[in-house]
Amino acid sequence: MSVKKNYPWKFFKLYLHISLHLPEFINNLISRIIIALILPFFKKNYIVAMLNILLCFKKAISTKQQHALLKQSLQFSFFSARQVVSFLYHKYTFPSKIITMENQNFLDETINKHGKALIVSGHFGVFPLIPLYMAHNNFKISVIIKPPHNQQFRSFIFDHMTANNIGIIPTSPEIECFKKIHEALLNNHSVMFMIDQTPTRHQAHTLVKFFDWNTLVYPTINELAKKHNLPILPIFTHSETHADRKYMKITNLGKNKGIEAQSVGANPQRHKGETGSVFPSHIITCYPPINAAEAEDVLEQTNRILEDLIMLYPWQWWWFHKKWYNLVEYNNPAFYKYAREEPSRFFAYLSERE
Repeated sequence: MSVKKNYPWKFFKLYLHISLHLPEFINNLISRIIIALILPFFKKNYIVAMLNILLCFKKAISTKQQHALLKQSLQFSFFSARQVVSFLYHKYTFPSKIITMENQNFLDETINKHGKALIVSGHFGVFPLIPLYMAHNNFKISVIIKPPHNQQFRSFIFDHMTANNIGIIPTSPEIECFKKIHEALLNNHSVMFMIDQTPTRHQAHTLVKFFDWNTLVYPTINELAKKHNLPILPIFTHSETHADRKYMKITNLGKNKGIEAQSVGANPQRHKGETGSVFPSHIITCYPPINAAEAEDVLEQTNRILEDLIMLYPWQWWWFHKKWYNLVEYNNPAFYKYAREEPSRFFAYLSERE
C-alpha cells in the first residue's frame, strides 16, 4: 500500500531531475501531458479551485476561462518546481538577473533596526525562492510550513531546507509552533509566514477580508508583531514568463468590469543555465513595513497586496487551498453546481453566511 502511495512522488521526483537536462519547450509539453492524465483523478481538488476562482472574480470570468486559468496554474506549478530544483542543482550559480530583489532597503532597514524581520508572503509565484535567496545572501531565516502528508515529499523538502540553512517551524502542534517562533525571533532569525495558509478548525484563527469575503487567518502574525515590537514586512515574488504566451489579465480590482488578454512582460530576461535550460526572471519584491501597533487592518493590508498580484498574474497563485471553508462547502459537488448555475443567488447565500 505504501509503495503504491509513494509511486506518484517517485515519478515526479524522477521527472524533476530529468527536466534539468531538457529544453523548456519539451518540459512544457511533458507537463501538459501529465496534467491531462492526472486531472480526471483529482476532481475534488478541481472543484475546490473552481469555487475559489468564483469567489475571487465573481462574475467577471466565464467557465471556459476558469478551466483555462486552472490548467495554466497547474502548468506554472510544474514550472515552479523545476525552477526550485534547478536553483538547488546549480548551487546558486544563476546570473544575478535571474533572481532579483526589489526594494531590498525595506528588508535591510528592518533588520538593521530590529535584528530580524517578521515576513509575510503567500503561495504565489515561485515562493520557495524567497527563503532560498535570503539564506544564500546570509540572512537568518525560518519558515512556518504546513508539513506535506506524503512522508517522502516532506523529507525531500525538509532535507533541502535544512541543507540550505533555512529553519523549519511546522504549524502543528500549535503550542510547539508558537514556542519555536519565539525562539527563532529571540535568536534574531527572521520568520516567514504565509498569509494564505489557512488554519484548521481546531487552531486559533481570526477573520480577515480577502477579495471581500471573510477568510480564516492565523492571528499569531499580529500577536507576535505587537509582542516583539516588530513591523510586518510583506515580501512576495512573481515570475516574468514567456512573452509570446497570452494570459488573462483581470482588470479593475474588485469592480468585476471585465477581462482583457494581454502578453505579460514585453521582453522578459531569459538566460541559459549550465545544462541549457532556459530560466525567466524571478522578481522578489519587498513592500513597505506595516506597523502592527498603529494599523488595525495590518492583515487586510497584506491580503490586498496578494489580491493585486492575483489580478495581474492569476496563474501564479495556488488555487487548490480550501481558502474559504468557513463559507464554502468544498466537499459537496452539488454546492459547486449551484454556484455555477445560479451565481447571483450563490453570492447572496454566502453573504448571509458571513
